[in-house]
Amino acid sequence: MFVTRERVRCLDAVQWQGSLFGLSDMAVDPTFSGLTRRDLDGRSWVDYLPNWLGGSDEVFGLLLGSMPWMNRRVRMYDRIFTNNSDLSIIANADAAEGVVPAHRRVGASDIDMRSGSSIDTGSGDLLVRIDDGEGVAFAINGDITLEAIVANVVRVENMGPFEGDITLNSPINASGYDLSIVIGTKSGNFMNYAGPDGLNA
Repeated sequence: MFVTRERVRCLDAVQWQGSLFGLSDMAVDPTFSGLTRRDLDGRSWVDYLPNWLGGSDEVFGLLLGSMPWMNRRVRMYDRIFTNNSDLSIIANADAAEGVVPAHRRVGASDIDMRSGSSIDTGSGDLLVRIDDGEGVAFAINGDITLEAIVANVVRVENMGPFEGDITLNSPINASGYDLSIVIGTKSGNFMNYAGPDGLNA
């Protein structure tokens, strides 16, 4: 649905209950001795190795404190629902965001919602942005094309160094208060093909 990298706001807290059997010291069996493979068909299998990781509670505690846990997002038939949580869709991120230059592709960074698709964040906010890509190779911005959007606050920004347009093909409905829809492009144009009811706040 989107030709871009997606990021979702991290959860504030994740709760878990430890295991009665995960209290041993943290250890890993690097040899994976005792591994058994169960073939499912000609192309798939399941590897089974009990007790390859000791101290699973300690390992999970380390992961819990250091990993960026994500909110649930459900995609259904080209529709994204975020269950009233915020959603950020960002392309052409810069080096400060941790982008690895070797992983960049040649060509412009676009955000393109397919015709008939939609995003519904409910009471959550939506950010759709193409950054300037400062400090990384192939930092070329393209265009943003939007379809139907429902959110609390909608911010759409095309901040790249080259002319990049924002095109609206279906209505945006925002339920927030002042400035609930903000659309800006650094050097391109905003084209509203959704008509006079395209921006509803």
